[in-house]
Amino acid sequence: MKHVLSTFLVIISISILCSKTRAQTKPDIQYVSLQDTFLIYVLDSLIQYEEKNDSLFALGYGYISVDYSTSMSYGPVLPDNTRVDTVFQYDICFTYMHPEEEINKLGSAYPSYYSLVRNRVVKLGDGNVGRLLGFSEGSTTIYMKILNPLLPPQGHANSNFERYDEVVHVYYLENRFTGRKERPVVVRQKIF
Repeated sequence: MKHVLSTFLVIISISILCSKTRAQTKPDIQYVSLQDTFLIYVLDSLIQYEEKNDSLFALGYGYISVDYSTSMSYGPVLPDNTRVDTVFQYDICFTYMHPEEEINKLGSAYPSYYSLVRNRVVKLGDGNVGRLLGFSEGSTTIYMKILNPLLPPQGHANSNFERYDEVVHVYYLENRFTGRKERPVVVRQKIF
C-alpha cells in the first residue's frame, strides 16, 4: 500500500511540475513569408503611395498593421453574387506606435506574426495571445531590432500614433468548389 501511495505521489508531483513548466513558456513573435500575391501587391502599392503623401512615412518612419477575418456571405456582397461564399477580409492601417505598453500608454502592441514588404514591417494579427501571456524575450528583442528604425524618435508629435483616419479593406470571395480566391476588391475608407 505504501508503495502504491508513494508511486501515486511521485506521478502527481511530476505532472504538477510539468504543467508549471509548460505554463511558464511564452510564445514567440514569428516571422512569416506572405503568400497572398494580391495582398503583397496592395501593400507594395500602399507603401509607395504613403511614401509620396505622408511626410513622416516618406522619412522612413512607420509600419503597417494588417488584421484578417472571414465571414459567410449569403447573397450579393459583390455585384452579381447571389451564392453562399466565404468572404476573406484584410483591414490595413498605418502606424507609428511603439509596441511597449510602458511607452505607448495604451497596451501591448506586439503582434503574433510579422512580415516585411519594401523594408517595412507588416504586423499581422493583433497579438491577443501575447497580451495574455507575454512574448518570449528573445523574439521581442529580434522584433524590436527590426522595428526600431521605423519608429519616430520618442517625443515626436506622431510617436505612438496609430492612424485610424483611413483604413484600406481588401475583400476576396472564396470559390466553394475550387477553394480559390476570386474577385478581389480594394476599398479605401476615410474614417474622419
